Amino acid sequence: NTLAAAGRYHSAFLDVDLLFGSRGSFFEASFLEGVVEINPPFDEEIVLKVARQCESSLEQAARGNRDLVFVVIVPSADWEGHTALLASKFKRSHRTMPSGEHFYTVGNQHANSQQTYPASRNTTVLILAARPVLGTAKLAEAITAAFQDRASNVGMWQASSKTAPGAATKREQRAKERAKPVEQRQETSSSQRRDRAKWARRAKK
Repeated sequence: NTLAAAGRYHSAFLDVDLLFGSRGSFFEASFLEGVVEINPPFDEEIVLKVARQCESSLEQAARGNRDLVFVVIVPSADWEGHTALLASKFKRSHRTMPSGEHFYTVGNQHANSQQTYPASRNTTVLILAARPVLGTAKLAEAITAAFQDRASNVGMWQASSKTAPGAATKREQRAKERAKPVEQRQETSSSQRRDRAKWARRAKK
């Protein structure tokens, strides 16, 4: 889960993701300059590898006097990788977002009516840069604010889904249909069959 310039990103499966803009594995890439956003899977071993990759790339960029910035989003956990990121000499700013007060986007949005979910643990946002750059604190604040804005959006979405016309789920609609007298259910079923037949005839024309 790494954004790297012009809509490109890094992912584990280059053979599948290439057509969608993937540059392949983050751990096999070379970063010379620019701004790279990193939101890796929340796995202890992967976060440690991310910390080491960032440190190595920033060391190289610093020696070349280049501007390379990593925006890293990882869980606030008692992990070696998290500790290494906080201790990095390239850390310019960081923020901790409390659990329940920021949200993540659901991965299977195409099959899930719920688009976001609340974070179950604290999350750390770090700005690492090969050279001191202006605005890192402001950038960190903007990122945390974006996570918190998602929380208010979810509240609005939940409220609208409860009050909007036709917001009943299919399960609720089926329950209402079963609650009707048998005669009404048969009438509705017959009406639906007539409608389907009518549209079928129109389609043939």
